Amino acid sequence: TPMVDMRAAQVVVAAGAWLGTLVPGLWLAPRRVPQYWFRPRDPESDEFTLDRFPAFIWQRHDGVGLWGHGSAEDFGIKVGLGPAAADRAAIDPEEMDRYIHLDTDVDELTAQVARALPGLEPRPTKVIACMITDSADGQFLVGRLPSQPRVVVAGGDSGHGFKHAAGVGELVAQIVAGERPYCATDFLDPARFG
Repeated sequence: TPMVDMRAAQVVVAAGAWLGTLVPGLWLAPRRVPQYWFRPRDPESDEFTLDRFPAFIWQRHDGVGLWGHGSAEDFGIKVGLGPAAADRAAIDPEEMDRYIHLDTDVDELTAQVARALPGLEPRPTKVIACMITDSADGQFLVGRLPSQPRVVVAGGDSGHGFKHAAGVGELVAQIVAGERPYCATDFLDPARFG
């Protein structure tokens, strides 16, 4: 493919797990985090439909965190473990292990689902290896780089980028257009780590 010489007054870099590679020094850690879907034990049950089993984050008494949401239109009930970011090793997004390993990826969550959500089949019906990118404090990085003010970054969303895409997109557009942001942005500043 031939290289194209492009010039722009500003650039927005929102490259997911590759953001830290494209813009070094951002304190980002891409991590492998499998996503899981389950089915109810009773296929006729409506107990786990999205309207009856909404999105949740549950820190259990035994210290295990679970999160998830019900099923809309038979897509399956999504449930995952909520380990601390420090418990997951950073990875190179180019080298991410895309295989699902029963002993490390499935068994622990299966045991937790069996205990905490007995109305679900404890083994997932679907597992996909995904990536998230954590910042040092778990907050997004959105804004201009102090050392390169023509570069605007957006990332480090710890897996929440899709849910916040409209708000982050509006904020990035306001930054690029030189408009006053619709919300406070200090907590998102990419330079906040020094």
